[in-house]
Amino acid sequence: MFIDALWTQTQGLCQRVVGHSKYSGSHYSYGNKYIYDCANGSANTGNAERWRKVGTNHHLT
Repeated sequence: MFIDALWTQTQGLCQRVVGHSKYSGSHYSYGNKYIYDCANGSANTGNAERWRKVGTNHHLT
């Protein structure tokens, strides 16, 4: 149940990012695609390494 709660929080945060006016779209970068997929429930929460990769990819693209 604890893991489900974490997933719900991560998915909700990703939905907020995707819904923001400055979100560049899922085709902008691998990082944006991953955030989009998390927001829509088609990707899992990953781990700290995954999120560092997502963030770095977005900012270097």
